[in-house]
Amino acid sequence: MNAAAECDKVLLVQAEFDGELDAAEAASLAPHQAECPICQAAAAELMRARTLIAGELHAGLYQAIPNDVRGRVMAQITAAQTRRPTIDSPRGASALLSWWRR
Repeated sequence: MNAAAECDKVLLVQAEFDGELDAAEAASLAPHQAECPICQAAAAELMRARTLIAGELHAGLYQAIPNDVRGRVMAQITAAQTRRPTIDSPRGASALLSWWRR
């Protein structure tokens, strides 16, 4: 979308492509997009990018995290959450206040 500066509606084309416009907004953009070569090129470029990304995902670019790594990460998250002081106890409240004052 190199020519984005040449049309003030090109960002609306991207918003429509991403499903961010409601039906009325999309309907009001349609006549402009049908006549505007810049917006048509932007829509085509977005479609090409989405197609390339989808193709790469199916071609093996994306790989799931191994279960042992997932387990270690989740264990670290759980440990960090259990070590965090809470304000429900006087000790936890003072720990949070001392952290805040740093």
